[in-house]
Amino acid sequence: MNVIIFTTWTMQNFLPAVHAEIITAHIKKGHQVKVVVCDSQLQSCFIPHFLQTDKNKPPFKEQQTCTTCQFKWRSILQNELGVSKENIISLKAFPKNILVPFFTTKNEIEQHKFQNINVGQGIISSLISIYCDVDIDVQKERKAVEALYQNAISAVLTMENLKDFEPDKVYIYNGRLAERRAVVEFCELYNIDYDTWEVAQSLQHYFLVNKTLPHAPKEFAKEALQLFYEDKTVSQDYKIEFAQNWYQTKRYGNYEDNPSDINYTKLMGETNIEALNINKYKKNIAIFVSSEDEIASLGSKIWAFEYRQTESIAKIIEYFDKKKNNEFHFYLRIHPNLRELENKETNKLKNLKGNCLTVIPADSPFSSYSLLDACDKIVCFGSTLGIEATFWQKISILFGTSFYSYLKDSTHIAQNINHLFELIEDQNLLPKNKEMALVYGYGLLHRGKRIKELDIYEQPPEKLYNKNKLLYSVYKLYKKSARIAKVVRFLKLEKITKKTLIYLSKK
Repeated sequence: MNVIIFTTWTMQNFLPAVHAEIITAHIKKGHQVKVVVCDSQLQSCFIPHFLQTDKNKPPFKEQQTCTTCQFKWRSILQNELGVSKENIISLKAFPKNILVPFFTTKNEIEQHKFQNINVGQGIISSLISIYCDVDIDVQKERKAVEALYQNAISAVLTMENLKDFEPDKVYIYNGRLAERRAVVEFCELYNIDYDTWEVAQSLQHYFLVNKTLPHAPKEFAKEALQLFYEDKTVSQDYKIEFAQNWYQTKRYGNYEDNPSDINYTKLMGETNIEALNINKYKKNIAIFVSSEDEIASLGSKIWAFEYRQTESIAKIIEYFDKKKNNEFHFYLRIHPNLRELENKETNKLKNLKGNCLTVIPADSPFSSYSLLDACDKIVCFGSTLGIEATFWQKISILFGTSFYSYLKDSTHIAQNINHLFELIEDQNLLPKNKEMALVYGYGLLHRGKRIKELDIYEQPPEKLYNKNKLLYSVYKLYKKSARIAKVVRFLKLEKITKKTLIYLSKK
C-alpha cells in the first residue's frame, strides 16, 4: 500500500502527534509512506496568524517560527519515526512562470480551477477564517489572495509530481484551508482514496473521516450514535452522567478556555434579565446567532444554509411585524464572540430593527441561559445552544446546519423560511426528548481515538539538539551567559545552524 501524509505546518503539538501515529501505523504494516513537508515553500502560514495579537494582519511567514517548524518536524520524522530522507517530500515551490490571476470578486475565486482542480474554495475559506468576514474585499486583500493562491498551486503541483508513486491513500489534516483543500480536490478528481482528520473538542482525541471533511454533520451523527448506543466498553450510566455534566459545565462556566471551546459564560454573568422587560403575556422567542464567518468558511456543500442569518432574522421580523395584534416578540442574542468584530455582517445584526424585536448586543452581560429560560421557544442557525435548549427541555428550532442536524429528533428542523414561520407559530409544538442531546454531549468529547504521544513535539531543547552535535554546541554556547547569548542572537547562529541542518537532512 502506498500512502501520502500531507503535513505542511506542524507547530501545534496535536498536529505532529497525530501525523506521527498515522505514519507509524502504516510503516509497521510495511506500507510505503511518503510525507509531504513545507520547507518554507508556503507563502503564508496560519501559525504566525494564531500567535499574533493583530488578527487583521495577513498570515505571512514569520521566519524564526518557520525555521523552527521545519527543523523540529524533520528531526522528528528522521530521528523519532525513522522516515528516510527520500520519503520526506518538500512542497514544490510556486513556479515563477505562473501568474496569479487578478480576481475582482469573491465568486471568481470560489469558481476558479487550476488544471481542472477547484482551488478557489479553499482560498476563500482561508480568507474568511483569517479576517473573520464573509464579505471579503478580494482586491483590497490582494496580497493575502496571492499568497493563498500560491499555496494551493504548490500543493497541486506536489501531488502531480507524486502521481507516479500511485498513492492508495492520502491523509490531510482538516482539509478546509487553501493548500489542504487543493489536495482534497486533487484526490477527488483522480479518484484517490483519502481521509481528512481533526481533533475532537477535548483536544485529547482525533477522528478521521473518509472522502469528506471533518466538519460533515452526517459523519458526526454516525459516530456519536455508535459511541452512545453500540460501544459496550463504557457503561450507559457513565455516558449519561458524562453528557449531563457537560451541559451543566457549559451552562455554569466551570471550565477554562481552550482553543476548541471558549468559555463565554464568564462574559455573561448577569442572570437577572428584568431590564429586558419581557412581557409574559406574549409568545417570547429567543434567537441565538453563530459567527457568520464560521458557517460560511465551511462552504455550502458541507454546511448548507438557505439564507445568511441576518437575512433570515430580517424575514422573521418583517413577517411578524405585518401581523395584526401580533402576540410574538423576538429577542436576538448576538453571540459574545462577536463583541470585538466589526464588519458588514455584524453591523447588519446590530442594526436590525422591528416592533417585535429586541437586540441584545454581543457585549451585553445578560446571560443567554437566563434568556433561554424566560422564552417559550428558541431559534438557532447552527449554534450549540440549539441542542442545549433541548437538554434544558425548551422548544428548539434549527434553521440551517449544525453537528446535531442529523441526530434525528434532537431539534425541530425548519425546511425553509415558510416552514420556520409555521414552527414559530405552532402552539402545539413540544420540546424534543433530551436523549439526542445526551448523544451529542457524549459524542462531542469522545469522538475518535485518544492521541497516544501528545508531547512528541514538546521535547526539551537539550533532547532535540543533543542529536545534532553542531546545534548542541551552539545551544550550550547560548546558555553560558547573557552576554554570550546576545552575541549568538545578533549573529543569528542558532537560525543559521538550523538552516544548515535542514539543508543537510535533504542530502
